[in-house]
Amino acid sequence: MGNIFANQEVREAERLLWKAVMDQCPLEFLPLNCRAYNCLHFADDIHTMRDLVSLTEQDLMEIPSLGKKTVLEIKELLANFGLSLATNNQLTTNPRRII
Repeated sequence: MGNIFANQEVREAERLLWKAVMDQCPLEFLPLNCRAYNCLHFADDIHTMRDLVSLTEQDLMEIPSLGKKTVLEIKELLANFGLSLATNNQLTTNPRRII
């Protein structure tokens, strides 16, 4: 039985480590295409993965030169990391959602 709890503790520690790394991960380290990176880079207050996942799809659509196709690419990239954009419901409880 002790082994099961140890495995759960290891998984939880790995999850917390992954969260800490992703929270601070600069956009420069993400495999974004040039358009997506440039649009996000020049938008205000979007510097890390935490900043990116705190946005809604509507927030992204309001960034100049960031169209539906690029937003879809960003959502797919986040999904590859097991993440997603914020929803309006999440923003009402926490304006800067943590992963």
